[in-house]
Order: sequence, then structure tokens, then C-alpha cells
Amino acid sequence: MQIARDDTRADWVAVMDDDGRPAPGAFARFRGMDLRGWDAVGAAVRHPDGTICEMNRPYRNPFWNPGAFLRTLARMPLGRGRQGFHLSDADYVPGAPMRAVDMTSFVGLFLSRDALMRAGLPDPRLFIYGDDQLHTLRMRRMGLRIGFAPDLHFDHDTQALQGSTGLVLRPIWKVYYMYRNALIAYRVAAGPWFWPLVPVLLRKWRRKAGDYGPDAALFRTILDQAVRDGLAGRLDRPHDRVLALAGHG
Repeated sequence: MQIARDDTRADWVAVMDDDGRPAPGAFARFRGMDLRGWDAVGAAVRHPDGTICEMNRPYRNPFWNPGAFLRTLARMPLGRGRQGFHLSDADYVPGAPMRAVDMTSFVGLFLSRDALMRAGLPDPRLFIYGDDQLHTLRMRRMGLRIGFAPDLHFDHDTQALQGSTGLVLRPIWKVYYMYRNALIAYRVAAGPWFWPLVPVLLRKWRRKAGDYGPDAALFRTILDQAVRDGLAGRLDRPHDRVLALAGHG
């Protein structure tokens, strides 16, 4: 992204993971779109088998959108709070109109040159997880408009382990980055609601230990360090110390 910004004059830049790829015709379809009024456009990301990739599902920030906030509250007792603010399957139907979103992933994100110049670059200290959330939320706080285009299709060739409480991260050192960065992103998203939200998040996250089986205690140890660093906004813990924390040192 830095090379694209500083060493080219490209009008738009496409961002994707190393295990993400545009479906045939995606770039041609993007070039034919009416992009007036949009500063960035996120693609519909699916697994190679055609199912929606949950980790790349865009959302409207419920703390900025009263409707999404109320839908989230209504679904939380049923354990489906995420459905209140993430886009629905219906939003992915080809031909559906482009929708404004507050967060989308770096798998299939098209950034205008103006957005790249104004919003700057992601923070490399995040290393893994959450960099796209923070970057796109920051764009929205600056007033930049991000659209979700269901007709732009990207594949994400990734296999995510699922437990009873959701995603199970392997290798287990990834737990540190997921939850440290999530706290930092929640601080941006929730604003004055952040501190009342923290106990709810910690209670929810600690329940995930059961999905790690014999590594449940190790999960809690890594999570506790991630929470301490996330609340302090600390991004300077060396990766080798994270590995040591996870028993790989």
C-alpha cells in the first residue's frame, strides 16, 4: 500500500490477503461500476465452495447506528448479537444494491487514491488481525464512504476451525493478536461505551477456553496478557515473547 501510494499514480488500489484472489472478471466488473460518491469498495468474500466467509463479513458499527445497536441488543440474549450489525446473507445476493458499511476486510478491498492519501497506512505493529477493522473504521470517522458490492466476488482460500463458541485459533499464539487487537478496535468503535463494554467482552471471551480442550489454561494465560496489553494500547511486545507465552519459546 505504501508503494502504491508513493510510487504510482494509480486511481484505485486493490488489497487482498496472500490466500485471497479475485474471481474471474472481478476487476473488469469493478472498472465498469459507477464509483461516484464512494471512496472505497469492499467485495463479497466467499470460500472456494461458494459459502460466505464469515471472517470477512462487513458490518455497520452499532455504536454509530441506532438501528444496528437495537438489533444487536435484541439478539444478544440468544447468542446472535453479531447478526444485528453484520450484513445479512440477503446483502450478498448478486444484483443487490451497493450498501454503505463501516468496516470491511482487506480481502478484496478497493481503495481510491484519495482514500489512501487521506487515511494513511495500516499500523504494521498490529501484525495480524484487526488491522483492516481499525483502518476502515478510521476512514469512516474521517467521513470517507465505504460501499459493499455484492457483485464483486473474491475467494478466500482459508480453513477456519469452529468450536461451540466460534472461531478456534491455531497455532494458539494467534489468540494474543486476535484479542489484543480486538480490544483496540472496540475502543475506536465504541467510544464512550468502551469501558462498560469491557466486562461483557471479557466474560464472553473467557468462555471460549472450553473450545481449546487441553490447552484451555494456556488459552486463558494468553488471553489475560492480550487483555492487559490491549487495554494499555501496547503494540510493542516482540513476537518472540508472544511465542514464548504460547509455549513455543
